[in-house]
Amino acid sequence: MEHKTISVTLSEDVLSEIDSLKSDFNGSRSLAIESMVRLYLSERRRIEQKEKLMEGYCAMADINLSIAEECFDSDQATQDAYEHYLMGCEQF
Repeated sequence: MEHKTISVTLSEDVLSEIDSLKSDFNGSRSLAIESMVRLYLSERRRIEQKEKLMEGYCAMADINLSIAEECFDSDQATQDAYEHYLMGCEQF
């Protein structure tokens, strides 16, 4: 993979934290920062995907509810007739 050199300005406290972690990356600030940026980008994509899924689930909720309600009256009538049959009140 090709790498490009960029210039980034960081606050002293952020740079200090990066430097404290760079030993995990063979002493390289560049590797440490690249790893952190990759992690951030991956997490951001995951969050965006979760938000899109939530939007889809919410959009489908009304549709699913209306489909379920369409069948409820029919199911309830069948259940009532069956219960009456079991009680011997009328023929099924």
